Amino acid sequence: METPRGIIASGREGMWATSIDLNNAYFHIPIRKSDRKYLRFSCEGKIFQFRAMPFGLTTAPMVFTKLLQVVVGFIPSREKLELSPSQDFVFLGYRFNVARGIVLPTQEKFIKARSLVLQFTQSSAVQVRWYLSLLGFLNSLADVVSLGRLHIRPLQMFLLSHWVPASRDWEAFIPLSQSVKEFAQWWTIRNNVLKGVSLHRSSPTMTLYTDASKTGWGAYLNGQARSGSWTGDHLSEHINVLEMRAVLLAIQDLRSYLQDQVISVATDNLTVVAYLQKQGGTRSHVLCVLVIRILLLCQEWCLTIQVKHLPGRLNVLADTLSRRLQPVLTEWQLDPSIFRAICLVCHSLEPSVADVCVSRSRSSSMGIRCSVSGLEGVACLRLSPLRLGGQGPPEVRGAALLSNSGGSLVAESTMVPSASIVSGGRASGPSTQVEPVMTAEVQNHALPPGYTPPSRVEAISGGLAQKGFSGPVSDCIARSIRSSSAAVYQSRWSIFCDWCGQRQVDPLKASVPLIADLLLHLFRSKKLAPGTIAGYRSAIAGILSYARRPEVGSSSSLSALIRGFTIERPRVRRLTPQWNLALVLESLLGTPYEPLSLASLKFLTLQTVFLVTLGSGEKA
Repeated sequence: METPRGIIASGREGMWATSIDLNNAYFHIPIRKSDRKYLRFSCEGKIFQFRAMPFGLTTAPMVFTKLLQVVVGFIPSREKLELSPSQDFVFLGYRFNVARGIVLPTQEKFIKARSLVLQFTQSSAVQVRWYLSLLGFLNSLADVVSLGRLHIRPLQMFLLSHWVPASRDWEAFIPLSQSVKEFAQWWTIRNNVLKGVSLHRSSPTMTLYTDASKTGWGAYLNGQARSGSWTGDHLSEHINVLEMRAVLLAIQDLRSYLQDQVISVATDNLTVVAYLQKQGGTRSHVLCVLVIRILLLCQEWCLTIQVKHLPGRLNVLADTLSRRLQPVLTEWQLDPSIFRAICLVCHSLEPSVADVCVSRSRSSSMGIRCSVSGLEGVACLRLSPLRLGGQGPPEVRGAALLSNSGGSLVAESTMVPSASIVSGGRASGPSTQVEPVMTAEVQNHALPPGYTPPSRVEAISGGLAQKGFSGPVSDCIARSIRSSSAAVYQSRWSIFCDWCGQRQVDPLKASVPLIADLLLHLFRSKKLAPGTIAGYRSAIAGILSYARRPEVGSSSSLSALIRGFTIERPRVRRLTPQWNLALVLESLLGTPYEPLSLASLKFLTLQTVFLVTLGSGEKA
C-alpha cells in the first residue's frame, strides 16, 4: 500500500498534488463465498462472517494495493475529497507542505501525542498495554519528526529494563521514574514535534572514513587523519561499541571541517550502520546511548550525516590508522601499478626489481638516487626523502625514473607506504596529517607527423597479427560481436582517439593515468553516469588488450576511480514519472487521433493500445 514514507521519498519541493480519500476502502473488495468462513467472529452468541475484506486483516493492505493498480470503480469520501491541486495537503495523518518542501504531523496528531504524554508523566505507574500503545502512536510520527525515533529510544529502553516481552504479561504495571518522564516531556514541545522534516535529500559533499580495532581508532576526511588508542575500560568493550566510539571521536575531532555540512560516514561495521540509520536500537544500551550522543551533536552543529557500509578491504586508510600508536614512516615502496607502468616503457626492466624501496634510516647512504639495473645505458630512480613531518628538501618530491645522464623524465610519482608493513594510528595527542598520494604518469608516446588513429577493427586486427594470427582470422575475431555493440565500442574508441590526438599521444600506447584523465573528464565535464563511464573503460581496455596492454583492464586505480564516481554521484531511483501524462492525454484529443470518424486505423489502434496499457499497467 502507498505509505507516507513512499510519498516522502518521491515528493519534491514545489510540486502540486490532489488528495482522494476512499469511503470504507477495504469494504469495496468482496470475499468469495467459499472463503468467508475464514473471516467469522462471534458476538453475543451469534456467528457473523465478513462478505467484504475487513479492516485489521494482515494481508488487507497488500490485496488492496494490488487491486488499486488497475482500473476499478471506487466510492470516494466526499468529505475528504480534495480535487483542486494544492501544495499543502494531508495524507494518512501527515501534512505535506510541498511549497516549503517539508512534511510534518497534523495539528490533531500533535495534540493527541501531547495528551498521551501528559497522562504518562502525571502517572506513578502505567499498564504495559497502555505503555505499548503510547510507543506505537509516537512511532507512527517518527518518520516526520526530526530525530523522532531517537527520542523514543529512552522510553523503549526503560520499558525493557522493567518488563520481559516473552512473559506476555500485558496487564502488568510499570513504575515510572522521574528520568523517563523527563525524556517523554520532549514530545509535548510544539517546536520539537511540528518542526517537520525536509522532502529534499541533499547529496554529501565529502566522505568520513572511520574504523576501530581492539587497540585504537582511526578516521580520514579529505586529507585529514585522526587516530587514537583505547585505554582503561574501553579495552574490554565489544568491537561494535568501539566502532561506534570511533565515529563519535572522529566527528568531535574534525568539528571545524564538518560544521554545517552534509557528509557520508563510511564504516565497515554493519551494526554501526544499522544503529545510525535507525536512530538507535533496543539490543544494546551502550550503542543506543552513543548514537544519541552522535545525532544530538550533529543536530547542534547543523551537520547532516548519511551512513553507508564500506567493505573492510576498501576501508584501508582508516583501518591502518586504527592499528598502531603512530605511523610507521620507515619502509616505503613504489606503488605496484606505477612500477608496472614503468616496465611497459622500459621493456628490459625485470619485475624482480619491484622491491626497490627507501628507508629513512638508509636515506643518507642511498642519497636522492638509487640505481636500477636492467635499463639500457645509465639509469637511476630518484627517491624523495619523504617529506613527512616536514623533513627533506621541498624541491625534491616523490620519485622519478631518469634515463641516461641527461636526466630526461620517464616517470614521476610520490612514494606510498607498503601495504604489508605500514600501519597507522597515533596515541592521544596532536593529529597526524596525511599528505594525499599522487598517481604516476608514464611518458606517453608522441604521434609521428600525419598519423591517423586506427579504427577499432584495425587496432584489434593489428594486435592479433603481431601475435601471429593470419589476416582472415584476425578480421573474423575483430568482428566477433554484434553490429549494435560494435557501433557503441567504435563510438567510444573514436572519442578516446580524439582525446589522445588532442594531446599528441598514440592511443595504442596511452598511459593508464591519461585514460584516467579521460574518465574524469567524462564524469565532471560531460556529466556521464558512472555506469556509462565503466562502459568506456571496458571498450578501451578490450581493444588495448589485443595490443598487449592488459593493464588497462586490470588496473586497480581505474577501478577505484570509477568506484569514487559512484560514491560521489550515486544512482538515484526516480519514483516520479519523467513525462507529463496530462500533456500526452491532451495530445490524444487532437489530430491525427480525433475526431474518431476521421482517424486512420493506425492511429486509432495506437490510441486504444496506449489507453488500455495505461489503465491496466502496474506501478514501477
